[in-house]
Amino acid sequence: MADSTWQVADIATGDIVDDLAVDSSKAYGGVHISARVDDVVLLDISSVGLFAVNGEEALWEAGIEAPTELHVLDDGLLAVTLGGANESRVLNLDTGETIATIHRDDPVWAADGYIVENDPDAPEYAAFDVDGDSVDTSSGKPMHAFVPTPAEGVLFPVEEHLAAGPVIAVAADGTPAHFENESGKVFTQDGEFGVDGVEPYDVAGVSADGSLFLLKAGQELTLIDSEGNELLTRPAAEGTLIIASGYFVCDSKNTTEVFLPQE
Repeated sequence: MADSTWQVADIATGDIVDDLAVDSSKAYGGVHISARVDDVVLLDISSVGLFAVNGEEALWEAGIEAPTELHVLDDGLLAVTLGGANESRVLNLDTGETIATIHRDDPVWAADGYIVENDPDAPEYAAFDVDGDSVDTSSGKPMHAFVPTPAEGVLFPVEEHLAAGPVIAVAADGTPAHFENESGKVFTQDGEFGVDGVEPYDVAGVSADGSLFLLKAGQELTLIDSEGNELLTRPAAEGTLIIASGYFVCDSKNTTEVFLPQE
């Protein structure tokens, strides 16, 4: 244990990518990679908190334990949501310094701020910058968190959230791929979406060209095309779902399942 080291390995080849400057005496509870920004690796170390390294150089230690979400914002900033504390912090990515502390329930993070729902019945939303200062409001039409999601490292500016309204999924070129019109009908790039009973929160992923959608309902994953044809259905661990490099990654308390979609 005294001489042990932590390393980052390529998942496909097993080749060592980085040696990490992590003191083994601090990391007895485990080390988890939360994000990587260029050469900076952000680690969640259960016995320490949020920790940043650049290769073999330790950059900073924030002492934030068990962050539930971590998002890389514009201008070298980092948004960290704390689990069960109704609190988020905006950090300087270079130093780990806390720039702002935000006490809001379930903010939807944007590249330059965040959005909260003030009144679900109106509906009414309020947008804020990274300092927590009010930027704008939107009311009268539902607004969904986009897919791809911030959890997958994809963030959009605040103004695009406010302008988009009921857009549910976005293709890689920025074109809406799954969206509602004013009467509540759902459309894709190929026309009206002909599948009943699909709620916006069921849409968990979209292909780069906007032609395929991944649905997650309970413990089942379903892949469909833009016309509603079912291409793949399989059970999955109930918990969080992200899409990483074309893989479906389902992470529950005791199990992580990784699926590669069929061609």
